[in-house]
Amino acid sequence: MVLERPEQLFVADPPLPTSPAYNRFTVEPALAVVRREAWRIRAHHEVVLDVVLPAEQVHDALADELTGAARRWMAVADEIDASEGEAATVLGRRNLLPAVGLFAGLTLVSVLVLALARATDELFVRVVGQGLGVAAWVVLWTPVERISRYRLDRVSRARGARALARCTVEVRAA
Repeated sequence: MVLERPEQLFVADPPLPTSPAYNRFTVEPALAVVRREAWRIRAHHEVVLDVVLPAEQVHDALADELTGAARRWMAVADEIDASEGEAATVLGRRNLLPAVGLFAGLTLVSVLVLALARATDELFVRVVGQGLGVAAWVVLWTPVERISRYRLDRVSRARGARALARCTVEVRAA
């Protein structure tokens, strides 16, 4: 990845889009891009981040400094994701029982309205009944999605996260 400064690994400080240095690694923190694509990485693979910087930015200990900082950044990002995921899962569990009750109520009303629509042959009443049925499923889906989404995302990224936790940074002068 070609950066203007080492700090662009960790913070977004993009150059103007007219600059040749403008790329997906400078628009947002470069490590965020790498981390988002971590699902492609196998846990046993060695991850080496090849950073190209202007010659005046490069010094002897920079690769070791950036390696340590990148590993800390990845660890903190994993902690934040785990915390947010756990909070969403708890919220989903807490809302599941009320959602099931609301689902049952909306489904019952939907069935009753649809029965009325068949008896009266009114299009508007039929649309309302079907809308209530859709709303019932949406109400039920929200807590289920909260419970499952973060767990599935975490599992799919886990292999890559283990590899990124051991990443090394190599620095070259442009």
